Amino acid sequence: MAHPLLTGGFLLTILLGYIRIMSMTSAASTKTTRKVRTRKAKATTTEVKPLPKVEELRPMTPIITRQEYIRDIKIRWNIHTYEVGKLGEDIQKAYDSLLPFFKKYRDYVVTAYQREFGSPVK
Repeated sequence: MAHPLLTGGFLLTILLGYIRIMSMTSAASTKTTRKVRTRKAKATTTEVKPLPKVEELRPMTPIITRQEYIRDIKIRWNIHTYEVGKLGEDIQKAYDSLLPFFKKYRDYVVTAYQREFGSPVK
């Protein structure tokens, strides 16, 4: 049995409603309206002043040392590992909570199939 939302009657209703809405909007847009005349603003010229040159200087010493950089990478990796572990725990909790529903659904489908066709599902 097809899902009720996928039957032809439902899709036909949606299509007819869309056509009705489109015909209403196209009828409303065919009206002509009188243009209102406006005066154009006078163009004004302004003098563009060149910006002073700014030389970019590279700092002579690095902001953090190599040891601090390596330490920062290790800290970030530990945070990443912790977050991925917590994500795994959350996924496992979701799986454990949804598993009974999926088993119940499978049992229902198997019994409905057996009832309808009389042969066991492998």
